[in-house]
Amino acid sequence: MIVSSDGSSAGDVVATETPFPNRGFIVPDVELRWADPDFCKLTVWSGLEPVQDCLWSFCDEWAPEPVQEWVDLGPRRGSVRSTWSLSDGFVKVLVYGADGKTREYVSVELSGASCGVVRRDGLVKLNRELMECGEVRCSRLDLAWDGVPFTVAQVRGWAESGSGVGKGVSAEHTAYHSNAEGATVYVQGPKERKGDRLVRVYDRRGPVRLEIELKGDWAARVFCLMAFESSGWEDLAYQALLAYVDFRDVSDGGRSNRADRLPEWERFVGDREGIEFPVMPRRKSTEALAIGVLDGLLQRYARRLHAGIEAYGVEWFVERVRGHALRRWGAEDAEFVEKLKRWEGSEFIGLQGVYGGDVPF
Repeated sequence: MIVSSDGSSAGDVVATETPFPNRGFIVPDVELRWADPDFCKLTVWSGLEPVQDCLWSFCDEWAPEPVQEWVDLGPRRGSVRSTWSLSDGFVKVLVYGADGKTREYVSVELSGASCGVVRRDGLVKLNRELMECGEVRCSRLDLAWDGVPFTVAQVRGWAESGSGVGKGVSAEHTAYHSNAEGATVYVQGPKERKGDRLVRVYDRRGPVRLEIELKGDWAARVFCLMAFESSGWEDLAYQALLAYVDFRDVSDGGRSNRADRLPEWERFVGDREGIEFPVMPRRKSTEALAIGVLDGLLQRYARRLHAGIEAYGVEWFVERVRGHALRRWGAEDAEFVEKLKRWEGSEFIGLQGVYGGDVPF
């Protein structure tokens, strides 16, 4: 956890002070983010009406102004049949399908301003409420850090010098733009299928901001763990970033993934590492999502859990887990158990299959 000069954690900074004041000023009315959502798009396999009812209740709780009527903004380009806005754009709904070829489904969009209001807890709650309408899959998620301890020029130099470790980040795949408002550098590896991941660093608003934009499969893979609970959101955000890019000192020509991190970057990410996020099926059942969530939690805490097993044995570990869990056990947990049981023995979770195949998505 990075701590600001007044002793508060960087994740708590929401007013006019940045943990890393690179340029010496900050726009007063900008709310700072630290591993927080800055845009979210959730696709729901449901008709429009139940989603609108769900969002009305959600906006009644979270929107800063009284809920207004739904406004029909008409169709967009492509396959979007209609677009709806609630509470002056606090949430938007895009309607697809029902064209004789595919059944109707919708996407719910929260802008950066809306994400700044609902934050992590609000998105977790929204996801759970939308799951009452139908299957939910995140199709875009932007995560932002304000006041990072490096400049736009430094990131540009790191990427162009070959210090970016991950998906082949290089000068060829780095774009830089500047104007009177500030500068922006975009970092995107050449192997990114359909641009599923992109890092941008800019200083238009005063403090230097880093954002990672996740789309498609990567948005779904990361959000399926974040949506489980908000308490571990910050570590997962860092792990998603480091699974894509890591800046290390390769000046001695050694193996880049074993080189020391550049000092400013290490100050930002600490000793965190990227993880392999569970691969989610294109259309997931709730049972498959349960398996992905469980496997992701195991990956996230694997090293510490394994240390306990090595030190005290499996029986001690199991009893401790059971003891902590039963003190907070509820109906939702029992339901989660039943979802997992349906795929007991599946090769999808790395066990010897008794059904002779993987999860039939």
